[in-house]
Amino acid sequence: ATTEIYTLSLHDALPICYGFIMPMDETQAKVAIDLSGRPAAVFKGTFPTDHIGEFPVEMCPHFFESLAQSLGAAIHIDVQGDNSHHIVEACFKGVGRALRPAFAKTDTLEMPSTKGMLA
Repeated sequence: ATTEIYTLSLHDALPICYGFIMPMDETQAKVAIDLSGRPAAVFKGTFPTDHIGEFPVEMCPHFFESLAQSLGAAIHIDVQGDNSHHIVEACFKGVGRALRPAFAKTDTLEMPSTKGMLA
């Protein structure tokens, strides 16, 4: 239900691409998101452990696959690190920071676009 609200608020912005590199201690997550209306999820990274407390780390990529389907977005995450907790945290924070501009209020009604900007 929450992703439906996000999708409705973003529908005029399609297609727009966003990205962020999230460093966290020994971990780095590179996140690229395309709000294209074409869902896809690519998760590159491994976890040193299979659980963080009671949380199975396999749920981290699964969450982003589900988010991509719900938002109709292509979400690419490439993460490297030595600590499973930092890896998961960097992924979530990186996606949040990548999407931040998509939800930012502006003084104009125009949606950001790269159309006509590339040679």
